[in-house]
Amino acid sequence: MKRFLSLSSKTYFHIGISILLIWVLYLLYPFYQSDPDGLHFIRQTDSLSFVYGYLQNDWNLFAPSTLNLSSNEGKAACEFPILYYLAALFSNVFGNPSAVLKSIHILVFITGIYFLGKTFRLFVTNWILSVFGLGLVFSSTILLYYAGSTLPDAPAFGFTLIGIFFSCSAIQSLNKRHLNIAFTFLALASLIKITYAIYLISLPAVVILFHLFPIRKIVVLASLSMFFPIAWSIYSNWYNAINQSQYFLTTWAPIWSLSSAEIQIILDYQSRYWRSNFYYQSTQHFFLIACIFLSIQSQKSNRLLLSFGAISLLGCCIYLILFFEKFKDHDYYLLVFIPCFSMLLISFLIVLEKMWINKYVKVLSFLGLALLFVLSNNYCRIKLNQRFNRESDIYSIIHDQLRGFEETMENEKNKEDTRFLVIGDHTMNGSLVFLQRPGITIPGSKLNDEQLKETIEKERINCAIVLDATYTPNWLETIGFKKLTSENQFQTYLKN
Repeated sequence: MKRFLSLSSKTYFHIGISILLIWVLYLLYPFYQSDPDGLHFIRQTDSLSFVYGYLQNDWNLFAPSTLNLSSNEGKAACEFPILYYLAALFSNVFGNPSAVLKSIHILVFITGIYFLGKTFRLFVTNWILSVFGLGLVFSSTILLYYAGSTLPDAPAFGFTLIGIFFSCSAIQSLNKRHLNIAFTFLALASLIKITYAIYLISLPAVVILFHLFPIRKIVVLASLSMFFPIAWSIYSNWYNAINQSQYFLTTWAPIWSLSSAEIQIILDYQSRYWRSNFYYQSTQHFFLIACIFLSIQSQKSNRLLLSFGAISLLGCCIYLILFFEKFKDHDYYLLVFIPCFSMLLISFLIVLEKMWINKYVKVLSFLGLALLFVLSNNYCRIKLNQRFNRESDIYSIIHDQLRGFEETMENEKNKEDTRFLVIGDHTMNGSLVFLQRPGITIPGSKLNDEQLKETIEKERINCAIVLDATYTPNWLETIGFKKLTSENQFQTYLKN
């Protein structure tokens, strides 16, 4: 016991951060092996579809494809697909592409959280404050929910946190090597999710503002780092254009293009639904009070860190204004705000440490943060379980509808050559990811039969699944398909 009590504060900090990381893994473990489900099922299956695209086509990193053949042989591009490519490589060895991709995302996310802890420790002297502050940051339901998903936001978030640590280390100690590393990780984060370029732009702004490094060096580093995300954006748009893929194109939706009624609807979504899943309400109040207090006592904080956080927050607000309409249905768009909130929280804790007058104020601060830490993480646990165990909606129900399909195809030969037409799937890749084969998805049963015949011939479809029990496509039998089965959830037709 005496030996434990005599440990250094650095050791205590690493013990504390290890416990926090184990807690995160404990929350995510029950769900990381499950198939995509729940909120944003469409985007989850779209991401996983890129992994299958590499597994079933050539291994050209710069020629990504999905399972949906609505574009030229499924060729389409979105974020830089390096993690999808790695997931495909590991899936060849371990199987289960969904679990492999989630494992990669969780690993990057956990590493990012560790480096965020190091950022806290870089500025905050007291290790207990650092651990509690870090615990508050990742007690967000939205953050942990997407950390265990196939969406690219979690690894982009993780790489950003790594970049922020090396950025802070560089501007604090004028370490040129750390500056190079910072630009590398922030560029990687921007490649995976372009919105995180906010931090890649903020870093040179701070460095130039305070004349920390030669301007020429910063301009070269910043230009080189921005070149890769911009180049990939140009290439992906060209790649999508030549392959007739428009699905992954994102258009601006600025606030000034919306009516007052539309703005109010989006604000209602944010205040009534997303806000309750962002952080525990008292934690949100604490962050707000901390920001107000910090604005009054900013001179007592670290001006470099505070400036980095403030410029990043400004960038996030501009992003919110330019894509305001998208925030209605995409709660994970809020994740880009958390790194700058983290920097502002660290700035607040710096001020708090300097304002400790006596041990009673210090103890009260610890007890208050400890209580908030426990309540916030318990709230996150409850909301996370609710999210993972929610009922299937019109999109994610596809996996329940297709149960039993493997038994239907068990005696069929050349199953690996099957191309599907799925009628009744409201997603682009949901059913195809479950089937692990390419094809075409059609959302409804009120269809143009002649157009479907053309699609079947053009895309060489040899198996049709109908998920609408009220729709019987007898015309399939006139073009060489035979009916295999008619289950409660689906009808199956196979080409002779």
